[in-house]
Amino acid sequence: LPVWTIEMFVNPSNLPPSGTVWPMVKRTVEKTGRVNFEMGITNGYPYARFDSADNGSAVWLIGGTQVATGVWTHVAARFADNLFVLFVNGGVVRSVDTLAECSLGFGDLTLGCPGFAGKLMDVRIWKIGQTDQAVSEYARQTLFFGNVSPLTGYLQVSGDGLVKENAMTLVNHPGFGQEYIDMLRENWTIEGWVRT
Repeated sequence: LPVWTIEMFVNPSNLPPSGTVWPMVKRTVEKTGRVNFEMGITNGYPYARFDSADNGSAVWLIGGTQVATGVWTHVAARFADNLFVLFVNGGVVRSVDTLAECSLGFGDLTLGCPGFAGKLMDVRIWKIGQTDQAVSEYARQTLFFGNVSPLTGYLQVSGDGLVKENAMTLVNHPGFGQEYIDMLRENWTIEGWVRT
């Protein structure tokens, strides 16, 4: 994507050791191996990055408050109109004007990474630059009927970077009762259609 906004809620059970980068959401261009977009945690802080299309150099934003274990944190990044912005819990924490364009091409999207144990929820990938106000509003709500809570549906990730097979969560739907969201117990494939 040449213009994008990436969002996620993350609730880590552990934090990366000093000097370690844990990408939570990453898209890598297959042909060049360069990063189209990436967002995660490094040294306990949220970060976002992309690789420049012209020379492959990485453009980084790191900052805000440290991510706490056992707590949901909303992290978002936007790249549009030569402005790269990092948000934590709906507020802008870092930004940089850049003439770099992000690397483009076919590639893979990955969620989670080896070493990370915890939960990811509501990963959103937009092909537009969302406004500061929109990001702030998304930080206060989830796709699962309301505010972030311990009973919201999520992907449970083990320390080896794999989705746990037995993650199951009770979701309260106001006015609709309760429903279980659970992961498949056997081998499985996730497939989705995206309208662009």
